Amino acid sequence: MTELILTTESDGIIDIQMNRPPVNALNLELVEALHQEIDSHTNNGAKGLMLSGREGIYSAGLDVKKLLEMDADEISIFFKLFWGLMAKISKSPIPIAAAITGHSPAGGAVLANFCDYRVAAKGSFKIGMNEVFVGLEVPKVIYRGFARHVGEKHATNLMVLGKLMDFDHAHEIGFIDELVDPDDVKSKTFEWLKSLSQLPPSAMNRTRLNAKAEINDLFDVQLAIMSDGYAEGWFDDEVQSRMKYIAENLKSMKILLTNDDGYFSKGITELDAMLSELGDITVVAPENNHSGASSSLTLKNPLRIRKYKDNGFYVNGTPADCVFMAMTRILKSPPDILVSGINHGANLGDDVLYSGTVGAAMGARFHSFPSLAVSITNLKPDHFSTAVEVMRDIIENRLDDLPNRSSILNINVPDIPFEDLQGYSLTRLGRRELPEQNKNNTDAYGNEIHWVGPPPDPILGQEGTDFDAISKNKVSITPLDTDFTDFKSMEEFKDWL
Repeated sequence: MTELILTTESDGIIDIQMNRPPVNALNLELVEALHQEIDSHTNNGAKGLMLSGREGIYSAGLDVKKLLEMDADEISIFFKLFWGLMAKISKSPIPIAAAITGHSPAGGAVLANFCDYRVAAKGSFKIGMNEVFVGLEVPKVIYRGFARHVGEKHATNLMVLGKLMDFDHAHEIGFIDELVDPDDVKSKTFEWLKSLSQLPPSAMNRTRLNAKAEINDLFDVQLAIMSDGYAEGWFDDEVQSRMKYIAENLKSMKILLTNDDGYFSKGITELDAMLSELGDITVVAPENNHSGASSSLTLKNPLRIRKYKDNGFYVNGTPADCVFMAMTRILKSPPDILVSGINHGANLGDDVLYSGTVGAAMGARFHSFPSLAVSITNLKPDHFSTAVEVMRDIIENRLDDLPNRSSILNINVPDIPFEDLQGYSLTRLGRRELPEQNKNNTDAYGNEIHWVGPPPDPILGQEGTDFDAISKNKVSITPLDTDFTDFKSMEEFKDWL
């Protein structure tokens, strides 16, 4: 099970990272976990706290789907904890800064609102408090906290209209204190907290709280009223109608998962567990290992589809058969993405011509959704979790920015600990040496037999290739095309005919 909070410490500064895939939506468990982490560190000598999110997302706000399932007593408990968390952040005896790593609407913006400082990532992200839009009154303490940053005019305009704003505008009006490159959000937040830790702590923290005295006094007066009011207002017909509309339109990513090692392999099992956190997943994989099957289809034998679990099927055919059966017999509508893997062993250079893992991804070439073939560079991997986390990052944080929605990407991940990866590299396919002549063997009856054997070594010195990236402990990502036409030779061949 995914840990809801990830914490790291440096020089007395604690990074409290929300980690509830896919979008850090605030449910009862995450709110409770944030309470516990803040209490733990403020009571144990921390000099400052950084409240951060995952790359591309800070927090999407309240988990509307989960809250709609709650009864009146459960909703009352939730809002007492939620507003209590805001008061705890505002009244913290040590500084709390928000490292806003991505989108931060509604409840995510409320979290940031009561922090002492806000550093945000440059990019096409949105932030703001849209309570009015869904039929909920904005409590006075939220309004006053927001107006303290942006002024009365901006606060009134944005909150009455329930509008979200892009990060550039939020920075311009003063809600975001620093706008930096995404890779620098946490380091800049740390720098700010570190600078405060160099000051006399008692005087600095008393002054901080003096500056927020009006807000904290409002919390003392309004906390119970806000909690009860929101719990009661939640069941208003208009609010319920709007919330149900939002819940019904929260698009869950539809993922088709396949491989060439068989539905029972460890690679697909681990990838299945992670992808299930990100969307609605359907597994359609071969009954048996079909490594080296490329894009071949079974034409002279019947295919049978067997269900082995909810949304999990195996087919007595090739990886390409599985994709064909999924698209024509199993799925009611096309997926948003196809993922093939995790393959046990690399698919580099010329391997893509034979690979069943890549062949399955090629099976979606006529559709307008991305296909990702992922392999780990060891037949008996020690670090499947590295490939799993790489795929999580790509799908969660990079998929929306693909330049081509019909992309076929061949992804190879070094079999090393995740923290030892040296980043990503966009690569071209390399080449291998010519294969050695295979050795003659005989079966138990003396008949001559042959094994194709392992692939030959790569040609050395191929900068910019997938082999080169893997040798440097980088994740190799190679865009593939199914058009084998040799366009460079077309002119030369005109005279030949």
